[in-house]
Amino acid sequence: MPNQPPQNLTVATTGASGALFLKNLLLTVEHDERIATVNFIASDSALRVIAEELELKGRSKLVGQLLGKASRKIKEQSNANIGANVASGSYPADAMIVIPCSVGTLARMTSRGWPQAVFDAMRCARYDWSSRTSGVESRGPTRE
Repeated sequence: MPNQPPQNLTVATTGASGALFLKNLLLTVEHDERIATVNFIASDSALRVIAEELELKGRSKLVGQLLGKASRKIKEQSNANIGANVASGSYPADAMIVIPCSVGTLARMTSRGWPQAVFDAMRCARYDWSSRTSGVESRGPTRE
């Protein structure tokens, strides 16, 4: 399955500048028929940056505001909910994208920072540790 697109994708967004990249990614995955489910998680800082950079009002129905319509594919998850489906190691996620992602956020994720529960679940439950390539593959994050 490494050469196939993920059917179950997790998208996390941080407080880094670049909300337009997030919006374009969500629009792309919304229209991509190969992707069945997208779990979307936004940090508190991301919500503020999205509101400022994209001039959105309020935090409710964020995906609908970003896409211009409601989505049946993209599900919003609370970043504070440790019981969320994506926080479980048994959840069948194929890949995770953090966008935008500063170098500082990337460093914290790899050294036990936010969104650690999701990152750990994907890394431990879905990653093929026999692979030594870099980047994110269809089965989850890699480790160098």
